[in-house]
Amino acid sequence: MADIIGMYLPSIAQTVIALYLEIREKRFSTQIIERMERWYPLFLGLHDAHIAHTVSDLRYGRDAPETNRALVVLDRSRRVMFASPAWQDATLTHPELRDPMALALAIANKDQVTTSDGALFVKSLSHDSLLAPDGTMLVLEPRAPAQTPIDFDKVFKTFAKGKLTPRETQISRLIIAGYPTGAIAKALGIGRGTVKNHRRRLYDRLDITTERELFSLFFEYLANPSGGVAAAPTSSA
Repeated sequence: MADIIGMYLPSIAQTVIALYLEIREKRFSTQIIERMERWYPLFLGLHDAHIAHTVSDLRYGRDAPETNRALVVLDRSRRVMFASPAWQDATLTHPELRDPMALALAIANKDQVTTSDGALFVKSLSHDSLLAPDGTMLVLEPRAPAQTPIDFDKVFKTFAKGKLTPRETQISRLIIAGYPTGAIAKALGIGRGTVKNHRRRLYDRLDITTERELFSLFFEYLANPSGGVAAAPTSSA
């Protein structure tokens, strides 16, 4: 090898990706070096876009229409591994977002964390996560443009209608209201095991696996009652 050019792309989790171009018989010319310097911002931009998609996939799935969400990823020691541009912008106007560790602890303790732009949610990353093993992701969900009182009786008449049984609808409503399994069983006069069975079936019917996904479906339905997986089937008149 006679010469080598390297590109270094800062990544997450305190890592750097290095790309090398080698030449064996002579040194790289000044023109090629200048060309690579001009191309570097392009490679860096593609790399940043890839990171944004990777992080977004963890929270929203691969079909998410938008990747520039306000989110930050912390490692197991609560150090910042990645902060999206939207998160960085949000911290400029909301000082309460500048301490991700305090925010993660607040959410873990069930304290409400909101800003004028929206509410904050937390997602724990698994032990085998390639992004940040045993880490945490905080996501700032935008607030709806207009805040109006929610008529839950009216909403649950159509939420997932045709997908859930009346009992499953009752249980989904109590879950969203914040009731744990034991309280749901007591409120409905059924056993805890029965509640768990109903919960598992309603998750299967809605093609979800967690309580957080149920909340996401519910909020999506509130924002767009006529569309989405939780919308009531429309009749062809």
